[in-house]
Amino acid sequence: TAQPGLLNPYPSFRPTCGHIWPRGFPLDFVQSPQTFNRSLLHAQLSRPPAIQQFLADEDPDVDAIFRLTRPLPCSFQGPGPGEGRPQVVAVPPQFFTPYNAQCTVHLYEAFWGLLLPVTVHGRVSDIWRAYLTQKLLWDVGQVVTFMPSHVVHDRVAHDYLKDFQSEGDLQLKSTALVSFLARWSSDAPTLVERIEQLWAALYMRGFVELGDVRLAQAWIRDLISVGYDFPELQLGKIMWVPADGMPSSDEKHEL
Repeated sequence: TAQPGLLNPYPSFRPTCGHIWPRGFPLDFVQSPQTFNRSLLHAQLSRPPAIQQFLADEDPDVDAIFRLTRPLPCSFQGPGPGEGRPQVVAVPPQFFTPYNAQCTVHLYEAFWGLLLPVTVHGRVSDIWRAYLTQKLLWDVGQVVTFMPSHVVHDRVAHDYLKDFQSEGDLQLKSTALVSFLARWSSDAPTLVERIEQLWAALYMRGFVELGDVRLAQAWIRDLISVGYDFPELQLGKIMWVPADGMPSSDEKHEL
């Protein structure tokens, strides 16, 4: 099976603890250079990114396997020194990366992607949301960006083995989920229809339970009832303009 498009943005921010990956990143590819050893290209986004994930210093968002096997604290020094050097990494379409619910900004254009599934563990919920939302975000011409550290995370004491147990779906199903999403497509003419279709598809394949499909349907109804304006589909449109020609789709970009 071909490797799905995956990007680990953490190494690009020069972590002080060596190789590191975000919680929910498919473990099969943690050591794959193709997921993190890439050149950053300068690009200009045509509008503000709809989802902005800020990093956290000292105790960043990593999985229990990292915490059980690697030393902390760990901080991020940023993409690199140099006056005028861009500090934001944008993840291009067709590349998945997990983002969390801890220090993330959703602009109005991505409000529809705020819904967290409730039939999976809390340590899985925001990652499943991230992967599903990214798949549909590309259809409206938007991307996720990773921003420099904005907070110092003083994490409440956890039992790492219990965290490991709670993250079972992340360890065992992340690769399958991303592979499925990479293949999934829809001919539905509106984002609303695609949101409902994709939640149903995740239920049919055992990633969430029926309660989350019903919750997503209720969420859509609520957004419509308060007058939320869902983005129009913008298939085939790329939201950034590279400085020197069009980069290939297997490279990541930064502001």
